[in-house]
Order: sequence, then structure tokens, then C-alpha cells
Amino acid sequence: LQETLYVTPPILLGLLLRYFQNDSDVTTQEAYLYAMGIGLCSFLVTFIHHPVCFVCTRLGMWLRISAGTLMYRKSLRLSSSSLAHMSVGNIINRMTNDVTRYDMFTQFIHVIWLAPLEMLIVMGILWSKLGPSILAGLALLLLLIPLQGVLAKLFSVLRRKTAKHSDARVSIMSEILTGVRIIKMYCWEKPFGKLVADVRQRESKRVYGANYCRAISTAPAFSAAKLVAFFTFLSFILDGRMLTTDLVFTTIALYNPVRVMMTLYWPWGIQQLSEGRVSTQRIQEFLLLDEKDQKEVVHDEDRPHPTNCKASAQNASANWDKESGAQLTLQNVSLDVGPGELMVVVGPVAAGKSSLLLALLGELPLTEGQVKVTGKVAYASQQPWIFPASIRQNILFGREFNQKRYDMAIHASALKRDLEIMEDGDSTLVGDRGVSLSGGQKARVSLARAIYFDADVYLLDDPLSAVDTSVGKHIMEKCICGVLKNKPCILITHQVQHLPKADKILILKDGQVMNQGTYEELTEQGIDFQTLVQPPEEEEAAVPDTLNHHKSHASLYRSHNTLDSQRLSPSHEQYVAPIQPEEDIQRGTLSFKLYLRYFYIGTGVFGILLCAFLNIAASLLYVMCDWWLAVGKQSEAVLEHRRLVAEQGPNSTLTDIPEVQNYHNLSILAAITGSCFLFGLFRSLDVFHILVSASKNIHNDMFASVIRSPTKFFDVNPPGRILNRFSKDIGLLDDLLPYSVNEFLVTFLQVIGIVLVACVVNPWVLIGVIPLGMIFILLRKFYLQTSRAVKRIEGVARSPALSHLSSTVHGLHTVRAYGVEAVFMEEFHRHQDVHSSAWFLFISTMRWFVFHLDTLCAAFITVVTLSSVAAAKSLDGGLVGMSVSSALTLMGTFQWAIRQSAEVENLMTSVERVSEYCELEPEAPLEIEGKKPAEAWPESGVVEAKNLSLRYDQETPFVLRDLTFTIRAQEKVGIVGRTGAGKSSLITVLFRMTEPEGLLNIDGLDIQGIGLHDLRSKISIIPQDPMLFTGTVRSNLDPFNQHGDDVLWQVLGEVELQSAVKDLTQGLDSLVSEGGVNFSVGQRQLVCLAR
Repeated sequence: LQETLYVTPPILLGLLLRYFQNDSDVTTQEAYLYAMGIGLCSFLVTFIHHPVCFVCTRLGMWLRISAGTLMYRKSLRLSSSSLAHMSVGNIINRMTNDVTRYDMFTQFIHVIWLAPLEMLIVMGILWSKLGPSILAGLALLLLLIPLQGVLAKLFSVLRRKTAKHSDARVSIMSEILTGVRIIKMYCWEKPFGKLVADVRQRESKRVYGANYCRAISTAPAFSAAKLVAFFTFLSFILDGRMLTTDLVFTTIALYNPVRVMMTLYWPWGIQQLSEGRVSTQRIQEFLLLDEKDQKEVVHDEDRPHPTNCKASAQNASANWDKESGAQLTLQNVSLDVGPGELMVVVGPVAAGKSSLLLALLGELPLTEGQVKVTGKVAYASQQPWIFPASIRQNILFGREFNQKRYDMAIHASALKRDLEIMEDGDSTLVGDRGVSLSGGQKARVSLARAIYFDADVYLLDDPLSAVDTSVGKHIMEKCICGVLKNKPCILITHQVQHLPKADKILILKDGQVMNQGTYEELTEQGIDFQTLVQPPEEEEAAVPDTLNHHKSHASLYRSHNTLDSQRLSPSHEQYVAPIQPEEDIQRGTLSFKLYLRYFYIGTGVFGILLCAFLNIAASLLYVMCDWWLAVGKQSEAVLEHRRLVAEQGPNSTLTDIPEVQNYHNLSILAAITGSCFLFGLFRSLDVFHILVSASKNIHNDMFASVIRSPTKFFDVNPPGRILNRFSKDIGLLDDLLPYSVNEFLVTFLQVIGIVLVACVVNPWVLIGVIPLGMIFILLRKFYLQTSRAVKRIEGVARSPALSHLSSTVHGLHTVRAYGVEAVFMEEFHRHQDVHSSAWFLFISTMRWFVFHLDTLCAAFITVVTLSSVAAAKSLDGGLVGMSVSSALTLMGTFQWAIRQSAEVENLMTSVERVSEYCELEPEAPLEIEGKKPAEAWPESGVVEAKNLSLRYDQETPFVLRDLTFTIRAQEKVGIVGRTGAGKSSLITVLFRMTEPEGLLNIDGLDIQGIGLHDLRSKISIIPQDPMLFTGTVRSNLDPFNQHGDDVLWQVLGEVELQSAVKDLTQGLDSLVSEGGVNFSVGQRQLVCLAR
């Protein structure tokens, strides 16, 4: 019905134009009826088209929500081997750029079959009027179809390659944000900046290619109707027939909807189909990844009797990658821990102790044997997973609040004194990855979570490693041997002084059980426990032979989210969960400076002027094509002459008008039409090039600004929030903004030309145009104020869902161990509902706006046609045909132009968000000219502090107060103190991660007076949380390529890692997975020491 209504007005226009002929047989009443019919069809199209579009848009939203939910549900089930090949950044990129393709896909999918159908209908009508002459125009249209097919295929290939580079870039950014402190301490801002720039450069090449394809694909939409009409008329004239005004403009008016459908919507539909297929394949690839075997969740009402709870393994062998053929991580391990038994697992670095716990949890796949855990499990990992909420929320972990049990957990984990010191107590927000807590505090919060969970079986992975001796003694006595004394408990530790308290001791080495028994039995066998735990570094899973296989649980505990919903907060009526600081939302109108600045970033002043010239020239040529047809009087004379010759036959003597005159007029029309096509093509290529260049440059500016921001910025802003800028916002600037800006410029200038032509031809049109224009201005102002705010809210509402996904993947083993997948699924639904609410509001307001715009267009068309009939005596039929046929194109063009203007403004909020991060306050300069220390500094390393104080924010209390001390040359100084005393904060001062108050000199030089790189490059650190980066062993040891292999092997030998690295397939060039998760924690620390 809609397509029928599209082709009816041109037919009515042909009948109306007969009224303006000198010998017309059309009455005034009939003319008014034709004019009213044109207006009525325009109104009916409006009332049919937009409800259909709204339903399609909403369907796209449903598909996106469904795909996002499927991906999150899948992420909760991913096996460790799958996580090894799918980084967090990769998943986030698929969740943002791939899933959102469905929003556009459904809007244009029906055009793929509607466009050819409409073309057949129009060609049938034109055949009845022009005969075989339409074949020339039809041939040109049909030539565009294979061209669009080729471009769509090329675009699909480029899109797939772009997605891979985008995945790599976002993965690198995710890793940078996780290890930003290490990067700053090691002065790696520049090499990582180069790494990101190289990946972005490769990505940009594909983005350029894809957008050039899009420019070539959409450019014919601008001038196709003119080209098709020209070849049709040329064929008609060469056939010796006479063109009339009504025939010319009926043909043009009929070609216009075909032009829009076949050269604009149809290629866009093909492109969206192509993109949708690529995105679906990428989502399918993710959904088909291997899953962890699902264990049955033990509910409180189904819990076994305490006497039946136990953990056991029988001849269990396991490997992170079954297909790799690598050495087994665990070999023939057998154990049995019953009610009230404490088994302590000891062994050297990379013995497989943490892997044993993961095998019991079902995270490490078995190759043979079996493991069995009866009852609910609580798991405290070696690297605690703390999400940014309050301490109480981290402990409760979604369970009901019980004051008695909560107090017991706080006391047993030795947290009571820490909470008393904190100003907000257990309501203190801990920040992303628990950055506001010390390492010992994070370990004890994780332990308190396990105690509060009231499980049947406890798996504790070295919770004593990060606490001091007195706190460790308290935890051992009050928690492990106290609160948990009646529970089956497996404890991994290096604290050999606690071994006599164990009921059983399991000694692991190289994944094998070396011995097992009681403390007395093993002592009688002459076993020296002290030698079993050397070197005394923290450790985790045994390192396999290949470095690209599994995602160990260590990095999975780096929280990237604000899990702050009431579902994860305690359900205690007197407790109000503190709220994480929300992302700032800009308000008000986007400044014109933002637009100019963005274009300037992409091309400069000359480029902006060239772009303006190409756009104006193309639009003028577009109008001139119709103008030449309407006012070419000489052409009409030539055509009339040819008609008389045809009537009188070959013996006619009417030869006084030369044939060349006709070809002269046709050649001028050909020149105008050809120039219109070329300028349209060059204009599109120029606009796309400028905007892709701007996106590329602003990304580089944003990265440079973010990497130079102080650490406080990363403490306040979760990585998901920052990644949202680098993934979704940059994706919009790469893909949608260039297209929207180009479409807006093309259609807006076209609309201006149509309105001016109508007003010049028939000044009476101004009577209707003025009030319609005022209504339009009010509508646009009202809509933009709303849509801009809604779009900003939608942009901000995306971040929590992404952060929640990132956090879940990083803490996946903990989430699954506690069986709280349903809680996290519900939390994701909540975040997605908030975003979907904002998105639905956005698409509803947009559809409301374009519906009213098309209503205004229908009113404008009615005014033009009725006023033309009213002023028929003073108007030329050709000019009337020109103005009415042009006005008919407004039906889709005007609302599309204004919609694209609104879309541009909405997309510019992404530019605004990215620009915000381009102007972050940087930390101190990396180097200060004139204040560079001597090359040999520091020669002796004397450290002097006087009245040294530190606080992380102006509104927070001091964590270091008036410290005065001196460390003399070559002294080895141990800094001791209770957890949370400020030991790590002193390291923060030395590296100036946060600027201190007071004086700190090294060899008499005030460290606050020199550049950060000059300072940090002279200090080496083994961080509390060791961090490795994606790359190779070589690049992690020597990122600047300053040393030869002999030096690297030497330092690896000194830290006792040489044999482990030599066993790897490619030695120093072996791959290191994201976060270094294919190394144990102890090995990561040794690599940091070697570095």
C-alpha cells in the first residue's frame, strides 16, 4: 500500500500539468481535485510509513537486547581455555559494536525486496508512456545493482578486518587500564602509546577503505534520477518523438522514489545486511566457544548433612589445554578431606597448588581421574577479587544480612580495627579493583566473604601471604582453626609455622604429590618443610609448556565494575548502600565550536573551504538539471520542429532549424548532469575522508590525554567507563558519523534548493511556507532539547552494563565458585533495562519528530500544488512541473535531512564525550628542560624525607603524616607495619604517583623538581600485584629492546626462571596472554624481578 501511494502522486502530477497547456481539456475543478489528491496521498504515506518503521526499529532493539543477554549468559559459562583466546576487550567490542548492528539492520531489511518491486511498478507505468525508451534508463539502474553488490562484498571484507583490529585495540586498552600503575612506574607510556598508535593506524586503513566504499555506494543516490532521466529522454528524442511538459516531469517524479529506494535505501540495506551477517558470525563465534561443565547449584534447602560434606580427588590428572599435548598441570593427584579436617597444601613456585583448587572447583578440566566436592563451596583466591562497592557489599555478596554472622566474619578475618579507622566504616567505597585498600585488607575482605557465605567446604588459596605475622596468627587461630574448625578446609600457604595445626599436609611439586600425611608423619620421614616453599614468592598455577592456552583465575579477579545495585547490597532495612559516583552528563546545546574543531582536526582550514565549495557546487548543479529542462525554450522549438517533420514525412521542406541546435541543448544538459554526478562523488569522498581523519586524530589525542592522567583519574573512573569511549564512541565516529554528516549535507542543501525553487516559481507559496517554517523551527528546537539529553543519558547508561560484563569475566572463577551466576545475571538485566529504557525513549522521540516533519512536508506539497492551480494564469507549465515534482521529493528527503541533522547532533555527543577525555588534567611533566638530573644520578641513593605527608584527595584524611627519615647509601631497609599502615603509600610517594606534601630528596635532589620519567626511570619496583602484558617474554623483560638475549637469559637464571622459559615452545619469543595469566602469580613476580 505504501509503495502504491508513492507512485500515485507523479501520475496525478502528469494529469495536473495538462491543465497548464494552452489547449487544455482539464477543468479547474478537476485541477483542484488532482492537486488535493497529491496532498492526500502525501498525508496517507506519512500515517502508514512511520508506524511500520517504528515497529522495525523496536524489533532491532529486541534483537540487540537478546544478543547481549545471550553473550553475557555465555560469558558466565566460558571454560578457562576459551577465556585464553577471548580477551575482555574482545568481548566488550563484540558487545558494543557488533550487537548494536541489529539496531540499524531491521530498519532497512525490507527495502531489499521492496526496492526492486517498486522499480518494476514504475517501469511498467513508464513503459505505457514512453515505450522502449525507458530501457536506456533502466539499463543504467540495473548497472548500479552489480556495482552495489561488489561494493557490499568489499565492504563486508573490510568490516571483518576492521573488527579484528578494533578487537585488538580495545583489548590493549583494557590491559593498559588494568596495569596503568605499572606502566607509569616503568615509564612505558611511550612504547604502549606506539603500540596503540600502530594498531589504530592499521584499523584506520580499513576504516578509510570501508568508508570510501560507502561514499562510492551512496554517491549515485544524489544524481541517479538525473542520469536515468537524461538517458531516457535522450533515447526518446533520438527515436524521433516529442517530449511534453507533463511527460517530462511525470517521468522525473516517478524516477525520484525509485532513485531513493534503489540508490540510497537499497545499497544501505545491502550494506546493513552485510554488516549484520559479519556481526552475527562474530557473535556466533563467541557463543560457540567451549563451556565449563555446569555443576549443580546447591541450594540451602538441599544442603547435605555436615557429616557428609567433603572434598576428594582420585588419581586426578588435569591440563589447561587438553589438545595442546603440553605437560600435565596435575598428575595423579589423590586426596580426601572430610568434616572438620584441615589439609594444608605446600610446595615451591608453580607446583600446581592453585591449579589443584581450580580442579576441585571444576575450572581446570580433567584428563583422567575424578574430583568430587560435596556441599556448598566458598573460595578465597590468592589475588582477591574486590568489586567497587562498599566493604559490606563485598562481604555479603548478594546474601541476606545477618548481624551475628556478619560480626563473626569481621572478627575472624581481623577487619574490625581496619573498619574502625575508616571514616565510613564498612560503608567505605573501595574503588575499582579495591584500589583504596591495601593488599592485606583486600585478602581479608575476600576471606570475610567466604566466612559469611556459610559454606560446607572451604578452599583458601594463600590468604596469609598478604598479611603481617600477628594478623596471620589471628586468622589461623580465630578463623581457620576457629570458625571453620568443623568444616572441610583446604589451605594453601607458605607459612610453614602453621603446619603443626594441620590435620593433613599435601606436598606438591611439578603437579605431582610428593608426599602426604600428618605433620608428625612427614617430620619423621625427615622432610624439611622450609625448603619446599623456596623461593618464598607468591604463586599460583603450574606454568604449562605453551603460553597461549588458558585464562588462569589470577587476572580474573581484577574488578572492572561498579556492582552497586541493591541486588548486590545487603537487604537490611537500616543499611543504605553507598552510591558509586556516576558519570557526568553534559547539558545544554552542543557548541558550534565543537563542530568546527572536529572538522579542523580532520582537515584544517583549507580542507573545510574545499568541502564547502564541493557541496554548494554539487547542489547548484542538481537544481540546474531540472531548471534546464523547464526553461530550455530553444530545446522545445527543436522538439516541435522534429514533430512537424515526422508528421509531413521525408518530403518535408521544414529544414530551416538546424539539427545541431538540438544536440547543442542536449550536450549542455549532458554536461550539467555529468558534472552533477562527478561533484556529488567528489563531495562524498571528501566528507568521508575528513571525518574518518578526524576520528583517527581525536582517538590519538584522547589516548595521549588518558595515559598522561594522574592515577586518581583511574581510581574514580571504572575501566568500563573509559573503555566505553574507546570502543562504542570511537566506533560511532568511525562508522555512523561520516555517513550521517554526508547524508545531512546532501539532503539539507537539496531541501533548501527545492524550497527556493518553489518560492521563486510561485511567490504565493510563501504564504504557506512561512507558518510551516515557524512550526518546523519550534518542533526542531523542542525535539533537539529532548533528544540531546536522552542521547547523553543513553551514552552514560551504556557504561555500567559494559563494566559489569568486564567485572564478571575478571571475577568469573569466584562468581562460579559461590554459585551466584543468577545474581549477576539479574544485575546485568538491571543495567541493560536502564540502557534499553533510554534507547527506547530515544527512538520514540525520533519517530515522533520525523512523523511530524513528514506531516509538514505533506502540508507543504498541498500548499505548492493548490497555489499553483490558483495562480495558473501567471505560471508556466514547465516551471510548475519543476516545482511540484521537486516538492514531491521532500516527502522522504526533508524528514531524512532533519533526522540526519538530529542524528549528527546526537552522534556529536560522542565527540563531546571523547573531547572531554582529550582535555584531562595531566600529571607533572615527564621531562623538564633545564632540570634534568645528571646521567649518573643517583650515585649513592641516599633518601631523605622531611615532614612528608600524603593524601589521595583533598577531601580525604592523610595516609602518611609528617614522616621524617633518612636512608643511607647501600642500606637495605625493611618497612613493617600492620596492614593498611601506609607501606604501599610510601612507594606511591617515591614514584610520585600522587604528589606528596613536604620534602623528599634523593642524593640531595628534590624529586618534585624533576620530570616524572627522569625520576621513575631510576627506580625499579616489583609490584605488590605483579602484572605482565600481552606480547612475548622478551617484550615483557625488555620493552625497549635495549639488551641482547645473553643478558635476558642471565637475569632469568638469577631469578630461577631460565629452565621454565627454555621449556616453552618459542623460548623468549613465547606468547604472554592478557595479564600474564598463563604464568603463576609467583612466576609473574619473578618476571617482574627479572625486569
